[in-house]
Amino acid sequence: MRREGRQLKLPFSLTLAGSDDVLCCEQLLKIVPKRRCVLSGSWGNKGVLVKLFYRPLHVRRHLRREITGSRALSRAGVSTPELLYAGKAQNTPLGVLLFEYLHPISLIRDVWDKMEDPKEKHVLFRRLTGIIAKMHLAGLKQRDLHLNNFFIYKNKIYAIDAAQVKPNKPGYPLRKNDSLVNLALLFAQLTVRDCSLVGDLYTEYARTRGWRDVDRTYKDLQVHIERQRKWRLKKFYRNKLFRETEKLICRRSFTHVMLCVRSDYSPVMARLLDSPDRLLDGPHSRLQKKDNTSEKYSLRIEKRELVVRRYHNKGLLRGFRPCFWKTRAARSWQEAHRAFAFDHAAPRPIALLEKRFGPFCGTSFLIYECDSKLPPELILSPPTGISV
Repeated sequence: MRREGRQLKLPFSLTLAGSDDVLCCEQLLKIVPKRRCVLSGSWGNKGVLVKLFYRPLHVRRHLRREITGSRALSRAGVSTPELLYAGKAQNTPLGVLLFEYLHPISLIRDVWDKMEDPKEKHVLFRRLTGIIAKMHLAGLKQRDLHLNNFFIYKNKIYAIDAAQVKPNKPGYPLRKNDSLVNLALLFAQLTVRDCSLVGDLYTEYARTRGWRDVDRTYKDLQVHIERQRKWRLKKFYRNKLFRETEKLICRRSFTHVMLCVRSDYSPVMARLLDSPDRLLDGPHSRLQKKDNTSEKYSLRIEKRELVVRRYHNKGLLRGFRPCFWKTRAARSWQEAHRAFAFDHAAPRPIALLEKRFGPFCGTSFLIYECDSKLPPELILSPPTGISV
C-alpha cells in the first residue's frame, strides 16, 4: 500500500486480528500517500468507514489517539460515529479502525459554501459554536479545528477526526485562554464577508461558558483570530500550495515543476501543460497583452475560457533567482489562491508550470479561470495583490 501511493487497487479484503468477520474495502474516500487512507466497505453484514494506517512505527500512536478522542467525544455528549473496532490486520503491522458508516452526509464546509442567506449561515455556525462550547466545557480541544471536521447527518452535527481531540484533566473545563485560541482557529477561516457574524456568535459562546467579562475577552479573541490567520497563511498558502496534496497534483523533475488543481486535471489540461508554447503560439489562442517580460493569452478549453500568463527571464542572472526565492509565476500562484480563498474578487487559479534546468528556471506559466461574473477589467487580469 505504501508503494501504490494514490493508486490503490480496489476492492480488497483483510482479515482482522480477534475477529472472524472479513473486512472488504470497496471505495477510496481520502488518502495521504505512504501514511494512511480512509475507505468505505463492509464488515460482516455492516457498512463501515475504514481507516488504515501503514507507517509501522506510528500505528500504535495513531490508534491510541483515535480511541482516546472518540471516547472523550462520546463522554462529552458530542455526536460522533461509533467506533466498532480498533486493532491490526492479521499477520501485518497494518493499523485498522472501523466506524459506523453514516450515509448520506453533508460536510459543513460544503453546506456553508452553498449558503447565500446570512441568517442561514448564522444559524448553522451558532449550532457549530454550541458544539465547540460543549467540548470546551468537557475539557476537550480540537487541535485541527476546521469545517471539514464536522458533518450533518439527519439534521444532526457530528464531529470527526477524533485523533486531533486532546482531552484535558477529567472534570475540568478548558482554560479561558486555551478556549479563545481554539475558538479563534475556527473563526479565522471565515471570509471577509462573514466576519460580521463573529460578534454575535462569540456572545452566545461566552454565555454558554458562563463568562461575564465578554467585552474584554472579545478583544483578546480578535487578537487570537489575527494570529491564527497569519499562521494559516504561513502553513497553507506558503507551504501546501507547492507540494502534492489531496487537492493538488504535483510533478517535479530536473526539467520542470508542475502544479495543478486535481479536479481540473484532465487529458486536455495535461496536453496544455506538456506543451504550452505550441498551443499558445497556435491559432486557437488570442494574445491579450505583451511586454518585455510576459505575455497574456486567452484560450478556450473544454468549454471554459482560460487565461494563461507566460513569464520570461529578463536575463541570464535572473535565472539564478529561483535558487533563492520564488519565481514571479509562483508568487502569483500563491497570492491568487489566497485572494480566492478569502473571497476577494479574483479569478480561480488552476495550474502553475515552471521550465527548469535543475535549480535554474527559464520560462514559467500561470493558468487561471476567466470568471464571467467578475467586472470586465478583472476578467483578463491577475488576481488582486499579485506581482506581475
